[in-house]
Amino acid sequence: MKKNIIAILFIITSLIFSFLFGFFTKDILFKSKTNNQNRTNNVIDKNEAICLEQASSTAETIACVQQSSKEWNNEISKYINLLNDISNTEESQALKTSQDFWSKQNKLDNKLITLFVKNKGGTMYLQLAASDSSELKKQRAEFLKWLYEIQDIEENY
Repeated sequence: MKKNIIAILFIITSLIFSFLFGFFTKDILFKSKTNNQNRTNNVIDKNEAICLEQASSTAETIACVQQSSKEWNNEISKYINLLNDISNTEESQALKTSQDFWSKQNKLDNKLITLFVKNKGGTMYLQLAASDSSELKKQRAEFLKWLYEIQDIEENY
């Protein structure tokens, strides 16, 4: 029972931090990636910005964002593996529970994006939907990276 409560508290804390982290870094959820000058703070964003500058069609623009989305998935997997490597059993279980919950939430959010954005019609909405979906993955990857990085900070003190 105690482990379930800890897992639930961890999940809630993760969601709150994920939202606040995105908000305070001006990387607000559902922010359009059409203004790429502000999106060059890491390699994935830089590569996406270059790709978008070279894109000459909606299909090419969407392909750029989909590539970034795949790269954010890779980052999520990378940091889950890194965190599992340094975690004890309780931490690993909490990470697994959190990731399972996030995956379900991500699927629901993508369904919501499809219903409210993508299905509006018009190519602009297809681009926004792809961008919003990628942004969800980016926020998760950055959160997991932060969790990993603070482990190193604690060990140095």
